[in-house]
Amino acid sequence: MNQINIMLHDGTHLILAEDEMIQSIQSVLDDFQMPGMYLAIAKDYDKQIILNKEYIVAINVEEADND
Repeated sequence: MNQINIMLHDGTHLILAEDEMIQSIQSVLDDFQMPGMYLAIAKDYDKQIILNKEYIVAINVEEADND
């Protein structure tokens, strides 16, 4: 399983596993490249994370640990 690792401007990381998100990782990457100030990531139970794109330094897709 993959996870998405979003590095924020203050050096912190937001890590979301594929199974925590309703939308696909590719959809998140596509949305990040679209014009607009915010990146919205849909999660389970009608929740979402909204990030200001200017606060995002990098987005990496990596294999999740199976711990």
